[in-house]
Amino acid sequence: MRLALVASLLFSCFESFHGDWETATHQVYNGLNILKRLSEDERREATDSLAHIDLDVGLTLRRLELQILSFLAMSPMLEQHPNNLNLEETVLDLPDKFTTFNEAFTAVTKLAVSILRHSKISVRCENDPASQDFLAQQKQHLQRLMDQWGKAYEAMFLEACQNITDREHLGILQVRICAWKCEILIATSMSDTESVFDDFTAQFQRITHFARYVLQKDQELRDLDGPRLQYGMGLIMALFFTATRCRNFFVRREAIAILQEWPCTNGIWHSLQAAKVAEWIVSIEEQSCSGLEFVPAECRVKLPSLRVNLKKGVIAVECMQSSANGILEPRQANLNWP
Repeated sequence: MRLALVASLLFSCFESFHGDWETATHQVYNGLNILKRLSEDERREATDSLAHIDLDVGLTLRRLELQILSFLAMSPMLEQHPNNLNLEETVLDLPDKFTTFNEAFTAVTKLAVSILRHSKISVRCENDPASQDFLAQQKQHLQRLMDQWGKAYEAMFLEACQNITDREHLGILQVRICAWKCEILIATSMSDTESVFDDFTAQFQRITHFARYVLQKDQELRDLDGPRLQYGMGLIMALFFTATRCRNFFVRREAIAILQEWPCTNGIWHSLQAAKVAEWIVSIEEQSCSGLEFVPAECRVKLPSLRVNLKKGVIAVECMQSSANGILEPRQANLNWP
C-alpha cells in the first residue's frame, strides 16, 4: 500500500510537469485516496508508523491538487475527475494570529483548494436550482474563512513587507498574492456577468505590483546565492487570472508582461503558455474597442466558457464571446507552442 502511495505521488508529479493534467489528476486523487485508507488503518491499529510521511506526502499531493484545480478553474467546462465535484463543507480552526509560516500556508492551501472547487462547481451547476442554496451558503462560509485567514496573516505579511532579507519573506508575500486572487475568486463566484470583476481593479493592480516586486527581489537573491524561485502556490494562475478577468488596458498588460519576463513552470502551468492564452483573449476582446481604457461588456469573453487544451506543439483555445447584437458567438484558435 505504501509503495502504491509513493508510486502515485511520483507519477502524478511526472505527469503534472509534462502538462498531462488528466493523468496527473487521476494520480493525485489515487494518492489521496490511498493516504486516506492508510490513515484509517493506522487509527484502527492504534499505531503512528504513518505519522512521519502523512503530513509531507499529504501536503505535496494537496499542492499538486491545487495546481490542477487552478488550471481547471480557468477552464471550468473541461471534464475532470469526479472527486472535483464533491459538495463538502470546509472546516478550519483558524487562530487570531499565525505564529509560523507553515501554519498559515497549510491553512490557505486547504482554503484555496475549497475555493477552486467551489468556483468550478458553481459554473457547472449554474442551471441546477437544487444546488444553489448550498453553493450560496458555501460561498459565504468560504468568504468568512478567507477574511479570518487574512486577519491572522496580517502581522506576518506587514513584517515581510518591511524586511525582505531571504526567500522565506518572499514566500510570505507570494502566498498573500495568491490569497488575494482567492478572495476575488470567491467574491465573484455565482455571478452571471463579467462586469462583476470591474469592482476589483484596485486588487488586480495590487497583485501585479507585488508579483513584480517579489520576482525582482528573487532575481536579486538568486544572483547572490541560489536557484530561481518557483511559482510554488500559483503565482502564474494569479497573473493569468488578472490578465483575463481585469479589463483595464494597463493592468492586464502588466500581468502578461510579468508572465513573459520571468518564464517559469509550476506543475502543468507554464508562464509563457499562460501569457499566450491571455494575449489571445485580450486581442479578441479589444479588436472592436481599441483606444478605450476598459473593455465594454458587449465585447467581453464569457470566461466560464473558456477551454484550454495543451497538446504537442499547440495550445487549443475556445470560448464564447458577446457580439454587438448581444448574442454569444464561438471563438477558437490553435496557438503555436513553444
